[in-house]
Amino acid sequence: MPFILSATLATTAFAAIASAAFNPLSKTNVAVYWGQGPYQNRLLTTCQNPSVDIVNVAFVNAFPDNSPGAWPGTNFGNQCGDQTYTHNGVSTLLKSNCPTIGSDIITCQQTYGKKVLLSLGGGYPTNYYIANDTSANNFADF
Repeated sequence: MPFILSATLATTAFAAIASAAFNPLSKTNVAVYWGQGPYQNRLLTTCQNPSVDIVNVAFVNAFPDNSPGAWPGTNFGNQCGDQTYTHNGVSTLLKSNCPTIGSDIITCQQTYGKKVLLSLGGGYPTNYYIANDTSANNFADF
């Protein structure tokens, strides 16, 4: 009897985890944006919501071809400090102090089975462009 009970519990737990994972064939996946709120919770809190399947982390809001230091820039709301990286002596727009985002992405994917995407662009200004193939490849490899 203990074996049957253990096997039943293990199967039930596995089924719950499997059903919570992202299903690319589903017609009912829910995608949300996260990252712009001045009072937002951590990314992990969003991933713990069983109704959410895909989280778009927003935004990479400056592209290298029109950004200081030729680096991309980011804005993740209240989840980052004001500090930015410096490249070749130029202060960029890429936030350097976002203490929980990296670990939250890993937990979202590995523990909660969420798809986590990085959203390029955003609101205004709408001067997002990539000048040529070389710039596109460099941006993609960044």
